[in-house]
Amino acid sequence: RSSEMEGRGVEAGGVALYAYNTNRSVDTILETSLETDRSVAALLSTDVRSNVDFSLDVVFTTLPIELEQACRSAVIVTLSKGCVYSGCGNVLKLDGWNGGDGAAVVYFCMVRDMSPPFKKSTTTVEEGHGSELDSSYYASDHVVCFVTEPSKQSDELELFRPELDAFCGQLARGGVLATFDPGSAKSRQQLMSWRARAMEYLPWCVTALRDYMPEIVHAALSGQQIEVAGGNAEQTEDLQRFCSELSPHSLLHHPADSLRPLLDAEDAAFVAAPPPAILTIVDGIVVAGKGLEPTESAVCKRWANAMVSASSDTTALKMILQNNGRKVIQEVNRIKWLLGMAETNHYALYNAQRYLSKCDTPPRVLLQHVVDTIEAGTSAHAFDVVSVLIQYQRDAVAAEGM
Repeated sequence: RSSEMEGRGVEAGGVALYAYNTNRSVDTILETSLETDRSVAALLSTDVRSNVDFSLDVVFTTLPIELEQACRSAVIVTLSKGCVYSGCGNVLKLDGWNGGDGAAVVYFCMVRDMSPPFKKSTTTVEEGHGSELDSSYYASDHVVCFVTEPSKQSDELELFRPELDAFCGQLARGGVLATFDPGSAKSRQQLMSWRARAMEYLPWCVTALRDYMPEIVHAALSGQQIEVAGGNAEQTEDLQRFCSELSPHSLLHHPADSLRPLLDAEDAAFVAAPPPAILTIVDGIVVAGKGLEPTESAVCKRWANAMVSASSDTTALKMILQNNGRKVIQEVNRIKWLLGMAETNHYALYNAQRYLSKCDTPPRVLLQHVVDTIEAGTSAHAFDVVSVLIQYQRDAVAAEGM
């Protein structure tokens, strides 16, 4: 690591918290703020005006002076362009911040308070009964920055941007930013725990689930709910979040009127998610997995082995999750495409069955997602071709059990 960062906390992830302040009187925005028009156009107009003239004041930072100044300048330039949305983080690369030889990657997120951008004075006017409007503009908005060195494998901050967005949102909703006290060890720890809460939960989860990884992968793919017993709140949240990331459910579109309600009882039971499983944690390790179904699926074992092998590499684990998740989605979409062709071409239905049997993901798991993601009203024959495919798989499973 570069000597400028060594021993100053940046190698583990530096932080900077800024107060976002506008430098104008409230009178310049009263035209849109005080009117009853709450349309999107009016709100965007107010937002654009509030970005015209602003400053970032340092509230807390662990960065070296030169890096903090470079970070703040880059953030100001980006904010000045008016292309930043509250709650959505951005990733910047800083090159040459220390005389040309310093490099860093910056994630920053503007977190805006929901309070109105002006306040009313409660002082009663002497010759009237109304109240005066305080002309001073105030804002409790903040910009949160996390800084690391460039990764040799991948841009980890870009990779974990959704998790970092969620972490910043939790800080705002919990009042951590609005009441942040630089002299409080608790406040500093809540901000500086960003890497542990947003990124390093992955290695911990893989280590804790080492003995149950194939079953956990299968449970996540098949939509099985995971409950946790014996762990603290953070451990429970991390394990459930990890299982959610294993599942492709959130990445697939689920229409309100899917084919599932149209299935008969036997077909619905065949593609139903297993009942919830309960994981028991003792001393940070999962020691029991009640309700987890054993699996002989090659893809589940291969996926599990890849994560266990990379259990100490946060970036590699994230990439494994994303790559395998994309593959499952590709298989689901391919089957749906073949089934769409099968509505007018019976040979395509045969191809769909062959493709389903050759997929790495278990056929029953793929059919679960197919049933939940095909809209019932797309075609009069969609239900018929899916029912035929489910029936074939039911017969194949029954034959294997004989």
